[in-house]
Amino acid sequence: MLPISVVLVEAREPFRLIYQNAISAAAVPEDRRPAIGRAWADVSRVDARAGILEVFRDAAASGEPRHLADWEFVLTPDRDPEQRVMVWDWAVTPIPAAAADDPGYLLVTGLDLTERRHAVEREQARELAEQQRFDELTLVREIAQALSATLDEEQAAMHVVQIAATIVTSPDLPPRRASLLRLQGDRLVSVAEYDRDGPQLGTTVYTLAEHPELAAVLRGLEPRAGTLGDQLNVPEETRDVVARSGLHSYALAPVHVGDALFGLITVGARDDAGFDEAQMQRLTAVAHISGLALGNAMRYTLARDHTERIAALERAKSDFLNLASHELRGPLTVVRGYMSMLADGSLGELSARTGDVLPTVMERLDAMNRIVDQIIDTARLADHESIPMRLHPVDLREAVQAAVGESVTGRAPRHTVDVTLPDRPVMVHADRRRLTIALAHLVDNAVKFSPEGGEIAVRCTVDEGRRVVAVSIRDPGLGIAPADLSRIFTRFGRIVTPENSAIGGSGLGLYLARDTVRRHGGDIVVDSEPAVGSTFTVTLPLPDAPA
Repeated sequence: MLPISVVLVEAREPFRLIYQNAISAAAVPEDRRPAIGRAWADVSRVDARAGILEVFRDAAASGEPRHLADWEFVLTPDRDPEQRVMVWDWAVTPIPAAAADDPGYLLVTGLDLTERRHAVEREQARELAEQQRFDELTLVREIAQALSATLDEEQAAMHVVQIAATIVTSPDLPPRRASLLRLQGDRLVSVAEYDRDGPQLGTTVYTLAEHPELAAVLRGLEPRAGTLGDQLNVPEETRDVVARSGLHSYALAPVHVGDALFGLITVGARDDAGFDEAQMQRLTAVAHISGLALGNAMRYTLARDHTERIAALERAKSDFLNLASHELRGPLTVVRGYMSMLADGSLGELSARTGDVLPTVMERLDAMNRIVDQIIDTARLADHESIPMRLHPVDLREAVQAAVGESVTGRAPRHTVDVTLPDRPVMVHADRRRLTIALAHLVDNAVKFSPEGGEIAVRCTVDEGRRVVAVSIRDPGLGIAPADLSRIFTRFGRIVTPENSAIGGSGLGLYLARDTVRRHGGDIVVDSEPAVGSTFTVTLPLPDAPA
């Protein structure tokens, strides 16, 4: 049975210690004893960036207990120079004040799960078929941590090539050279390079028409390895680059940022060993995680540029800066990278139990990414930039079905979503992806603000006389007060009441949904009654009827 640390602190700043058990007392450094009567921050070895004080403040202000399962943090640098990650399970329980002048207390219990986490990881590694598998797991973890260490685009690109060159080099072979090439129209441009022993070539441009090997990897979206020799079908200037570098073989892997093709990672070898299957798998893993890291860095750069221009305006714009900060994006790179590799089997076969919970974890990560996308879209609209739209004929029935299917909360088993669609196609001129996102948000809201067991009705009807189509989403939920109806479509216009205060949301979804629909030539209207429910209706124009 694991020992439990128990501490009692005052429920107000600076959270002075009133009591601690022997296990908690033993963890206090000698130079900070006695701990009783001192502020938590003065005696705790937990780095302030771990956020435990924010949890104290939240629990003290709300009067509600807080449970932090598998809470990861590091100790203060003076106590642990290596800054190792610790894993604890925390429970913070407010104790009401007994008298008017009594501040109340917080009962803090902690369970150190660090060794258990390490033991689980070691056991998983032991079960791998070979010791090499354990090395691969450790290596991938280091890659993810290294690539998530910065949100600067240039630094992220440099980390990518340093890791790529290192990860495919055997200890007994000369160091290898790596470059990151970014796709710009019909050419690839080097944006970062790493060669410990060879020349730095600077910015190099490769046209796809003159470099068929590079173009083939981009078309096939599969990694490739080969040798460099006289038979290489490239221009003379590229042959000069190869000759100066002294390279004998190469490996290429495509890099994606989201759904877009970013470019290629190239690795060159001066030895004759080439690249084996294990090294190509490593390079593919680096390319996959690199896409996540570069994507987060690019999105962060975009968000930072917007917030720097509008930081002096209204409070809503500063909220955007907080939501788009490093604390939101940094962990996503590591977590999404691990989860994706678990899902595609890169880290080995999963147990049935792990496979059952993985989809839920991926859904939550995708929800976080959607919030980030909402924030970025909002920033672009606030800065009078147009969000690109790709309009083409779309069967609205398919968009409605996709919206219900892709909605996270729309699949909740505690609710019923009843969809009624016309028998024939309903064609509209639309950006399918953005219209689906807008409709999915309306379905999400209907489920979130409805009681368990409620039925959500989604109807699609065509008015041939007015040449419009309407999609209505009706819920039996909390409803909206008449005075609040004008605010719900504004940026960060979330209406907080005692009934819905526990329901999460960014306050951006309806704002972006209406903007999307209006840019399609339609609109969204709402009919709502408190404690009865709401009906949101999307109207879109139908194409002109053929003569």
